[in-house]
Amino acid sequence: MPDDLPQKRQAVTDPLSAAQQQILAAAESEELDQRRAPLLEALRAYHEVEAASFSIPAHKSGRSLDEETRAILGDGPYRADAPAHKGLDDRVASYKVQSLAQDLAADAFGADQALFSTNGSTLSVQIAVVATTHPGQEVAVARNVHKSVISGLIMSGAHPVFVDPVYDEEYALSHTVTPDALRAALEAHPDVKAMLAVSPTAAGVAADVAGLAEVCHDHDIPLIMDDAWGADFAFHPELPPGSMQSGADLAVASFHKSLTGLMQTSIILVQGERIDMERLQLALDGFETTSTSAMFVASMDATRRAMALHGEELLGRALALSRRGGREIGELPGVRLLGPELDGRPGVAARDETKLIIDVTGLGITGFQAADWLYEERRVGAELHDLHHLMFLVTVADDDASVDRLVAAMRDLADNAPAISEGRELPTLPPVSELVGDYVMPPREAFLGTTRRVALADAAGEIAAEPVSPYPPGVPLLVPGQRVHDGHVEFLQTGLAAGMFVEGVSDPSLEELRVVA
Repeated sequence: MPDDLPQKRQAVTDPLSAAQQQILAAAESEELDQRRAPLLEALRAYHEVEAASFSIPAHKSGRSLDEETRAILGDGPYRADAPAHKGLDDRVASYKVQSLAQDLAADAFGADQALFSTNGSTLSVQIAVVATTHPGQEVAVARNVHKSVISGLIMSGAHPVFVDPVYDEEYALSHTVTPDALRAALEAHPDVKAMLAVSPTAAGVAADVAGLAEVCHDHDIPLIMDDAWGADFAFHPELPPGSMQSGADLAVASFHKSLTGLMQTSIILVQGERIDMERLQLALDGFETTSTSAMFVASMDATRRAMALHGEELLGRALALSRRGGREIGELPGVRLLGPELDGRPGVAARDETKLIIDVTGLGITGFQAADWLYEERRVGAELHDLHHLMFLVTVADDDASVDRLVAAMRDLADNAPAISEGRELPTLPPVSELVGDYVMPPREAFLGTTRRVALADAAGEIAAEPVSPYPPGVPLLVPGQRVHDGHVEFLQTGLAAGMFVEGVSDPSLEELRVVA
């Protein structure tokens, strides 16, 4: 026990103090034991002492819940929603409960340092952008990044140099940025100070992260990866290599997308010397909630422990289930599984086989119609849906019964497709490669400057002042500062008529678009 801890604290022997002292001893040890889960250990001890809390959260372990709420939510979430300070740890975090949990996570993921975030990977990405870029500085940005990168650029004031991923017109997908494309962008823009890219895509296509890292490091700049969909990569050899293992300097991953953390749980991983950790911590402190819920961070701690100890076994089972489900769905008439046929295509360094990408256009229906029918008629929910595709996410929580239900629902969808289509022709969108284009202003200047609204039909030639992101997966079709082309208008009008949802715009109907005045 450190000498600077108050003497009275050393004398207390209740379960919470005992657990905290054990955690502190583990935090100060040179060995990291992946069997430990300090946040869970402290939360269990906190429950045992039945503390009288006169601090937040105001629900005080759910003591005032009405019976209807209790019947639906139960007591568990409220009991787990304990205060981090004067709860799991003391006022100044003397016992290092969360810092040990983060050290264990860094070790499990192969990083030097890890930071937990409970505002989702959206905020983690924004924090990463703000921490690694400067106002007016050029940064290379993959054009298929999530909208959170764009909002991060608006906050930081950095000037993006967009690098196009490989656009696969045959399969109507955007893959990843190749090292050659990045090298060409850096040679054309020698003042670029960082690279922001995504791997895997929501379709499960992984980038050549090692190649991207090599190009970045040849130019002495950091590689920042949005790995929101790839948190599981570090724990199974048949998944694509993780970004830390591939040499990235910073990576953001979501615990709730492919692992078993609660929604909103995210991690920022860092290695090497190219990331200013002091600035990253300041950015996290500036944007992350000051009211972190123990329930969220404890779920990350539990997930890390499970993956570190049993990840290969658990993910191996998920891969086997996904492969079986994909094989059976791919045999249905009119349905195409976009699996091994993607291998070797430009921009496809590897694939995450836990994501089943299904092309349903052979059924004569859109992905929107398919997703709606599956949920409304069979209560089977797809993660991603666009005009052509569905994506089903198979995880360690699945089993034979859940995959059988998915296959049966897809069989029923194929049988009912003629009635769903009602004889209507499938809409046709402009090729994705024709939708990239001129970026005439920095995003911050366009978003925060003087704006006006115009009818979408009349928007061609204007400069977008808001991100326009079809969702899911939330990749902006238009970013602030980008000139609107006729193809963008056609894409949006056709997609909206087919059932596309656009997130983050000032007019949800998109009858009008916010543009630079």
